[in-house]
Amino acid sequence: MNAEQQRALDLLEKLISAKPEKRVLRSLELLGSPIVSPPHNQRPEEWGGWCDGWALCIQPTLATALDILLTPKVWKESVLDEHEQQIPKLLADGLPKLEKGWPVYRTIQRQTLRWTQGSTFDFKQGYTIHDVPEARSMSWGQALHYLKYTVQIAKASPAVPATKDTPRDPGAVIFRVYSPNQERTRVELVDERTTTQDGFVRFLITGEL
Repeated sequence: MNAEQQRALDLLEKLISAKPEKRVLRSLELLGSPIVSPPHNQRPEEWGGWCDGWALCIQPTLATALDILLTPKVWKESVLDEHEQQIPKLLADGLPKLEKGWPVYRTIQRQTLRWTQGSTFDFKQGYTIHDVPEARSMSWGQALHYLKYTVQIAKASPAVPATKDTPRDPGAVIFRVYSPNQERTRVELVDERTTTQDGFVRFLITGEL
């Protein structure tokens, strides 16, 4: 197992075990990205090295299947005067507003977008994933000379993170494995497997179930 695969597996376990409300905190490392905290104005295809080292080559357009999404982050900042001091809120009579004897200061709400990742994995029926990146940019006839195998999802249901009242549902995936025939003129079915969405992500990383 290479370093990229081990990193991805470690992060996968953290995602699966994280509480749903921790989603916004999962913005530093993402399963598909080789960089930490990708800029919000860069799309996954611009990150470079997408899913490097994985057994299968997931196209960046499937980032949402890995539950990688742009998520709003909202926070409040204090309003400061020209002396960099906090400005208190005032009542109608001009006196400072107090709560529990302490002054209440003016704030302003800020918002930005962050790439975050959860564990609502959702690889759908019909998705096709190859084991070499060249296959995505070639004609099918050319790609057949490079492919060792390709995977197509036959049936699937999404994973559902745990809530306060329900355990996590890892979802389900039935997928078929195809390999080129000896003449490399077409692919042939060599296997069909059933796993969870979590298990399918592990398979994409390692090539093993």
